[in-house]
Amino acid sequence: MDNRPVRLHLFARWLLWLLGTSLLLGMPVVSAQTDADIGAIDLDSLPDCGFTARSGIPNMNVGAVVINFETGVGCVENLDRTFQIASVPKLFIAGAFYEWM
Repeated sequence: MDNRPVRLHLFARWLLWLLGTSLLLGMPVVSAQTDADIGAIDLDSLPDCGFTARSGIPNMNVGAVVINFETGVGCVENLDRTFQIASVPKLFIAGAFYEWM
């Protein structure tokens, strides 16, 4: 049992080597996947989505950025407004609501 610190040291060295190697091998793959072919998207040039007008609910304000990252096509609404709360589940609920309308 007196060689326990040596085993722990060897295990830690092996683990660090494995982690470093996997990061070096995985980094080109991750960076290749995140490079977009379409470049930066100018949000000010995208058309208005019209979600607020289509809702028919008075005093309702919808803020949205809808973009297809493969084509760069999309729409935006109320980019100059600050909203208190936004979350992914609310976006799916809003999407289902507008699809139903």
